[in-house]
Amino acid sequence: MFSKINLYLYKNYLIGFFIVLLIFSLLTFTGDLIENFRKGATKDVPTSIIFQLSLYNFPSLIYETVPIIIFFSYIFSTLKMIRTSEYTIFKSSGMTSNSLLISPSILFLTISILFVLAINPLVAIFHSKYDDLNYSYIKQTDKFASISKNGVWLKQDNNKKNVSSILNSKTIEKEGKILNNFMILEYNQQGSFTGRLNGKKAELENGYWILHNVTEYPRYSDSKFHKELVYETSIKYQDISNSLISPENISIYQLSEFITLIEKLGYSAIDHKLQYYSLLTLPILVLSLVFLANSLTVKINHNDKIVGLLIVSICTIFIYYFLSNLFNALSMSSQLNPLISKISVPILLSFLSILIIILPRKFSG
Repeated sequence: MFSKINLYLYKNYLIGFFIVLLIFSLLTFTGDLIENFRKGATKDVPTSIIFQLSLYNFPSLIYETVPIIIFFSYIFSTLKMIRTSEYTIFKSSGMTSNSLLISPSILFLTISILFVLAINPLVAIFHSKYDDLNYSYIKQTDKFASISKNGVWLKQDNNKKNVSSILNSKTIEKEGKILNNFMILEYNQQGSFTGRLNGKKAELENGYWILHNVTEYPRYSDSKFHKELVYETSIKYQDISNSLISPENISIYQLSEFITLIEKLGYSAIDHKLQYYSLLTLPILVLSLVFLANSLTVKINHNDKIVGLLIVSICTIFIYYFLSNLFNALSMSSQLNPLISKISVPILLSFLSILIIILPRKFSG
């Protein structure tokens, strides 16, 4: 009897999950499509590209809402059983609220782990394609910064010399404001190599680099040494970090190595750490939201309380988003370790679950 009930619960909550997933998918895709049409309206972006942007961004948007989808899946499926009196029948057969919680907890924990290990790499691939299209058609600019084991590579223009150039440096300070042991490769408008510059230090100012102890190697003339040289650039400091690989474009299997790489080069890896720890703690977050949903529904025994439950559930999601944004902001301002930031949210949600269950008993007693 007990195993049959468990199988039924698995089926019930899985169906609920797919129903809520479908609803969120339709709302999310439609909203993003409208937003992309709005962005592309002033830039003559083809309709086919607008749809591609929304399709490539869709997996990432759904991935971000997985905890909320699971939260409402539990609410939806449990309310369905309450309305049909199945929940009461299960309790009458000897099952407690806690025992009824085991099956959906295992199911949703499995789903969250599946999303992290199997779905996330696919999300990263699609989001990378989205980023490429977004830069080409919406932002209408090229990515000028990339990172590899050979250092940072920056693509820039020098209108004064009428050349484009690629700047490489293996040692960086102040997140790209200072480059040590750099090399600049110059190309004319036809794409032909015209020369290179090697130097000890480059400091980025507003619209130009100050190059120190630099040797210029023109292709068709003798080399020249400069103690200091002003070199015009199209690069702006605030755009460098924005042009680096987005954490959403990197799968969980590569994030740790990439974090080590960009920190070694001198860039902040807070965004990437938040993404990495968000993936690692997703199963814990999902469990805390399932417990929270259970603490809300366990008090409901009559249909007349369902509307109130839905209102409280929506308020609870606002609390979840508030806590997530608060702790993310604390991490971004270097006031809180990213790992602690991501662990704190499920811990606080778990405390909230306990309060919801305990406080009414105290008041009634």
